[in-house]
Amino acid sequence: MARNRKRRIKPLGWFVIFVLITFLLIVAIYSVSKLIPFFSKQYFYQQNYAEYVEKYSQEYDLDPLYVYSVIKVESDFNPDATSSAGATGLMQIMPIAFEEVAEKLGEADEVSYSDMKDPETNIRYGCYILRQLLDEFGDYRIASAAYNGGIGNVEGWVEEGIISLDDFDVEAIPLSETRHYVRKIVSTYENYKNLYE
Repeated sequence: MARNRKRRIKPLGWFVIFVLITFLLIVAIYSVSKLIPFFSKQYFYQQNYAEYVEKYSQEYDLDPLYVYSVIKVESDFNPDATSSAGATGLMQIMPIAFEEVAEKLGEADEVSYSDMKDPETNIRYGCYILRQLLDEFGDYRIASAAYNGGIGNVEGWVEEGIISLDDFDVEAIPLSETRHYVRKIVSTYENYKNLYE
C-alpha cells in the first residue's frame, strides 16, 4: 500500500514564488502610484455644471476647458461665492458687467443681479463676456487679464506699450493681482487640457 507523501517545495521553487510575488507587488504599487495623482487631479479639476458649460461654450464658440478654468479660479465651483469687490457667482460677475450684458442681450427688464447666483445664468453671462474679450484681444491670456483687471486697464496697457497683443508676456502685466490671476488661469487651463483632451 502506497503512502501519501506531502510534496515539499524545493528551495528553487520558493525563490521563484518570492520573485513572482515581489514582481506583482511592484507592479501593483506602481499602478496605484500612477492612478492616485490622476484621480486626485480630477477631484481638484472638476467639470461641475457641465450641461451649462458645454451649452454656452458652444453658443459663444469657447473652449469649455477654458470656461472650467475660469470658474475654478474665480469661485472653485461655488455658486454662492461673493468677492470683497462685490463680484458674484461661479464666474464672479461684477454688477456693472451684469448690467452691460443684460442690456446687450435685451434682458435688462427680465433679470436682476441676484440671478448671478443661478449657475446657468451666471455661466451664460460669463461666457458672453469671455467671447467679447476674446474677440477684442484675440489671446485668452489677455482676455483673462481684462476679465480680472478690467478692459479699460488692458486697453491702456496696450496703448502705452506695456503689454503687446502680438508678443504677450504675462510678466509684463503691471497689476500684481491681475498678473497672478492670469498665471493661475494659464496653469489651470493647462491642467484641464492635460486631463481631459
